[in-house]
Amino acid sequence: MSTTFTKQAQYGTDSSFTSSTCSPGLTCGTPTSGLGANPQTYQLTSLAPSAVYYYRVRSKDAAGNEKVEGYGLSGNSTCTFTTAEANMRTAEYIITGETGAISTAINRDFQVYITEQGANIQNAFVEISGIAGIGGGSSLTLGIKVEGSNTISYTDYSVAISDTVATPFTILHKVDNSASGLYIAPSSASNNKFYINPSAGDSVYIASAKIVVTYYYTP
Repeated sequence: MSTTFTKQAQYGTDSSFTSSTCSPGLTCGTPTSGLGANPQTYQLTSLAPSAVYYYRVRSKDAAGNEKVEGYGLSGNSTCTFTTAEANMRTAEYIITGETGAISTAINRDFQVYITEQGANIQNAFVEISGIAGIGGGSSLTLGIKVEGSNTISYTDYSVAISDTVATPFTILHKVDNSASGLYIAPSSASNNKFYINPSAGDSVYIASAKIVVTYYYTP
C-alpha cells in the first residue's frame, strides 16, 4: 500500500462492529498521508460501562487497496478491551414558574445540567404535585409531556376529584429520553420544555414540578 490512505477503527460489543470512527480531523473516505510519522489514536465516546468491546482497524489507499486487521481476522481473538465500571448519579432539577392554578395548557422551559463528560441518561421522571378542586365528576384528566429536540404526544393521567373537598395528587411521569431527546447543558444551550394540559372545563393547582434524572458516566 502507498503512504496515502484512509484510517478507520470499527468497534462494538459483538463482532458485528456496529460503530466506527476515524482519526481526529480526517474524513473516513479520503486518503491522507502520515503512516510512518503519525501513529493513529482514536477517542471513543458514549461507550457502555463494564462492557467488552471488539475492534479492528482498516485502511484503503488511493488505488483502492484495502487492508483490515483486528478481532476475528486470521484467528485474532485478542483485539478487545473492557470499559471501566460506571459511576451512577441522580440529580433533581426544579421546573420553575409552573406553580399556581391552571385551566388551560401551559409549558415551561427547564435545563438538565450535567458536568461529567460522556454522561448517559439511564432514566428520567417528572414529579408533579398539586391539588384538584371540587368538581362535579369523579376524575379529571391531565396531559403531560416533556420535549427536548423532538416533538411528542401527551400522556394522559386520571386525577380523582371530589364533590365536597379538594383532593391532593402526585403524578410520576416517565420521560422517554430516546423519544424526547433531552438537551443536556452545558454541552447544549437549548432548553427543554415541560407541558401540562388539564381536560376541558377543569382546573388544578400545581404546587411543584421537578425532573429527576439518573445517569452514568465513566471517569
